[in-house]
Amino acid sequence: MRSDDRRHQATDRALSGRARWSRLTRRTVACVLVGVVAGLGARLFSWLLQGGFALFLGRLCHFYPPGAAGEPSPFAASLTGVPRVPVRWLLVLVPALGGLASGLIVNRFAPEASGHGTDAAILSFHRLGGRVRGRVPVVKTIASAVTLGTGGSGGKEGPIAQIGAGFGSLLATRLGMPDSERRLLMLAGVGAGVAAIFKAPLAGALFAGEVLYQSEELEHEALVPSVVASVVSYSVFASVHGFDPVFRTPNLTFNHPQELVGYALLGLLCGALGWLYVKCFYGVHGVFAKLAMPAALKPALGGLLTGLVGLVFPAVLATSYGYLQQALDGQATGGVIFFLALALLKIVTTSFSIGSGGSGGVFGPALVIGGSLGFVVGTACQHLGLIGDARAMIPVGMAGFFGGAAHAPLSTMIMVSEMTGNYQLLVPSMFTCAIAVVCLRGVRLYREQVRDRLASPAHVEESVAALLRDKLVADFMNRDDTLVPAALPLAEAAALYTASGHTRYAVCDESGRVVGILDVRAVLAALLEAQPQAATAADAAESDFATVTPEDSLHDALLLLDNDPHGLLVVTSTNGRDALGTLRRQDMLRGWAAHAA
Repeated sequence: MRSDDRRHQATDRALSGRARWSRLTRRTVACVLVGVVAGLGARLFSWLLQGGFALFLGRLCHFYPPGAAGEPSPFAASLTGVPRVPVRWLLVLVPALGGLASGLIVNRFAPEASGHGTDAAILSFHRLGGRVRGRVPVVKTIASAVTLGTGGSGGKEGPIAQIGAGFGSLLATRLGMPDSERRLLMLAGVGAGVAAIFKAPLAGALFAGEVLYQSEELEHEALVPSVVASVVSYSVFASVHGFDPVFRTPNLTFNHPQELVGYALLGLLCGALGWLYVKCFYGVHGVFAKLAMPAALKPALGGLLTGLVGLVFPAVLATSYGYLQQALDGQATGGVIFFLALALLKIVTTSFSIGSGGSGGVFGPALVIGGSLGFVVGTACQHLGLIGDARAMIPVGMAGFFGGAAHAPLSTMIMVSEMTGNYQLLVPSMFTCAIAVVCLRGVRLYREQVRDRLASPAHVEESVAALLRDKLVADFMNRDDTLVPAALPLAEAAALYTASGHTRYAVCDESGRVVGILDVRAVLAALLEAQPQAATAADAAESDFATVTPEDSLHDALLLLDNDPHGLLVVTSTNGRDALGTLRRQDMLRGWAAHAA
């Protein structure tokens, strides 16, 4: 190789390396910015939510639901001296008014912000190229804070997921990123938001990639961007609200194989109750969708129904995290009946509050339902001698219930471990989650999930590639296509187009070896010259062409066609000499249609 060639190749490699480094730097900076905004958004949303609790439930209704030990409570001092006897009729009215305000806000400014926001993020990834309207995070934040702050039963992950997703999408668009990178930055925002609000950085990063699919698939390309954004958002949020886990948990461990009997029972019940949760939620959603009333008023009706349940059983209002905290602290005064009622009624009120079109998430209620079920099963197993401490089943129930219903067992197990600060229950959590996932095959809490990567429109190219790799050129090649003799006079070559309609043909010598590609348009141009320079097909043929063999995959052939200026591949024998036929794009389409029929 000449020294000039080596120098040019080295320059090209250096340029491509610099381009890759620039792209990597830009993506990393973008992930950091998404993490910062998601962390700040989580702080703002938490402040609005706690303000709503203090104003509407505390000062107005005189109702003080307990909170988890690690949840921020910036307005606790403002409630000093406020009476502690709930105003029951306001517990019915306030959630209805909150639903009304939320419905009006959402339907006026961003109808897609209704319901649980995680599904909207999943939809955006699979079908919208990662696009999220810029106003959606703002509307979702305000509407969800109103819904939950006035006693609506819902969770925090939906709103905060849309905050992060919205900024990630907006930033990617402003930076001119393609859809593939926009989708990843949008997922990084989802993970960052969840990581911050639940103080679970690793789980947030995993959740963003796992929640997209019904199967045990993971959007692995999003893992590194989500990790970077999640670490930053967690740090921003926890620097103000503390680095302690959301729940304070005693030293609960897995001590003996016999305990797996109880955890297996818990997994089965998580599957049964998960099925009920999904069916009830979407059943109520379907009923509200058919109601002949303005969409903006439906969340008000849902809030009213939630308030009526709360009138009888106030524990179901708002997030209900504090009751799990009491159980973990050994101060569960209500007993088994209380927590069984909390689990069942939380399903009902969440369906009313969010299924009606209200704004909020479904992860938080799932934690409460699963944890309450875990306390009930744990108490029974402790009486039977199957487990030493019933409270150990609370975190396991939290993980098993949502992990099965959402088909996100890995991220949920780690999230509950981070939220409780307890990693010693990972083994029973794995066991319970696995059983719940098996029980809930075909049941989807998130309707926009797809089966796997090949079923996602975002990965349609991968799907097509997987199909094409199983097919051979031999099944689609045109064995009867005209192979032009090299000595064919140009005047006769010009008539090829009228004979078959193609403009390009393979030119072969007397031995059957391909020598070039003949373009009929070039033939006509040559004939129009005053003194033609070419006399035969070989004279006018272009020597630069691509070949394939019958044993090559259709996928490889398609890649060659995409980069071939002639749009024509010559199919040769394995030794690359003898022409056996040709392959055009229309041959592939015709053969694929015949194969599909």
